[in-house]
Amino acid sequence: TSDREPFGRVIVEAMAAGVPVISTDSGGKREIVEDGVTGLLVPHGDTAALSGAMDALMRDPARRSALVKAASESVRSKFSAERAAREVMATWDEALAIGPRA
Repeated sequence: TSDREPFGRVIVEAMAAGVPVISTDSGGKREIVEDGVTGLLVPHGDTAALSGAMDALMRDPARRSALVKAASESVRSKFSAERAAREVMATWDEALAIGPRA
């Protein structure tokens, strides 16, 4: 739950592996985790909120399961190698269509 993480690769890996995610609501983590849908976000430095979120997920297997399922779907649609390759190719296609500038 770092506070200076521009992109939480470990969060994406956990989501892909079927691990429920609880993270701090800071940095690029907001772009990865949809609070209450694909994981839980708590304020940075709020240990009571973090332990409360952990306790809530430990006591609610149905909610854990729903978060894991939504997270897995999110990772496949947003962070797959195929999507990254398409976006890189689209950028190259756009750059090549513009051509050299005078």
